[in-house]
Amino acid sequence: MRTFAFLQDSNRSAAYNLAIEEAIGLHFVSSGYGAGLRIWRNPFSIVLGLSEQAEDTILPEVLRNFMESGGKERSAILPEIPNLTLESEKNQTNSTTLRNQNSISKNRKKFPE
Repeated sequence: MRTFAFLQDSNRSAAYNLAIEEAIGLHFVSSGYGAGLRIWRNPFSIVLGLSEQAEDTILPEVLRNFMESGGKERSAILPEIPNLTLESEKNQTNSTTLRNQNSISKNRKKFPE
């Protein structure tokens, strides 16, 4: 699983930091990172932000038990959960390949010397 950490110590409003948190989390998770941690500090508060892919966090057995206990009614409400279970199992088998791709950026740009 690819991960990222983003530490920041700047003086911004809490609303601005929450917007940055959401943007960073959406970008990195959609770019293939499995989890991320961002820590920032505002006056009178310390905020921890955690971004992760739900299908990598929830065990397939938990999803299966949930779906089996709910029957057809829950399947109609959450039709994509079985696909998430299968995708999670597939990701676990390919985890060794992904471990070798731990870089902060997918774009490996060459800079002029």
